[in-house]
Amino acid sequence: MKKCILIFFSLYSLSFANIYEKLNDFAYEKKPNKDFKIQEVKLVQFSQENKDCLELLIEAGQVRILNSY
Repeated sequence: MKKCILIFFSLYSLSFANIYEKLNDFAYEKKPNKDFKIQEVKLVQFSQENKDCLELLIEAGQVRILNSY
């Protein structure tokens, strides 16, 4: 049983190594490829009376609420 858990944990950690490698390659090249696309977005912070109220992420055709205070 312990060997099965150890094998499962090893495979799980290897999947993160693959993701890290792809992120590292993207950071070095700074270009989109088949795994990454670059999209222009805007972060909007709305406040009332000098207090933060909302953080919105605006992208093409979509608005997301990131935080509400």
